[in-house]
Amino acid sequence: MRYLLKALILLFSISFYGQNKIYFTEEFKELPSVDSATYYSTYEKVNYGTQRKTYLLDGTIRNSDFFSNYKRRIREGTSITWHKSGSIEKEEFYSKGKLEGISNMYYENGTIKRTENYKKGEFVDGKCFNDNGIEKAFFPYLFTS
Repeated sequence: MRYLLKALILLFSISFYGQNKIYFTEEFKELPSVDSATYYSTYEKVNYGTQRKTYLLDGTIRNSDFFSNYKRRIREGTSITWHKSGSIEKEEFYSKGKLEGISNMYYENGTIKRTENYKKGEFVDGKCFNDNGIEKAFFPYLFTS
């Protein structure tokens, strides 16, 4: 019985992590095939969690995240999103699934767009900048998920 349970767990993990690509629409709705897809993600089991990387269909990286528990979507560590041009768009740090410390967003030219400070997922303070790097009035960043 014990060996059967181990075999089933191994089979499940191989089928989940053995999938080369999972396809998504522009709004990140999962698709069964590449038809109508904008992105695809790969998943790799690594020490203490799952590394997810998402790419445009041409293979250009879009984002990279690490999950201590992928099933519960608990992010851990640095999360990076890139512009289509390849420059960094956003860098965030997660601890136990919550934003922690400094989160930065950048214009496509690499200039800082905004910086925000978080403690245990709660916004502390932030600054906004124009595309020349000059500070401007701060406004909250609205997530569209």
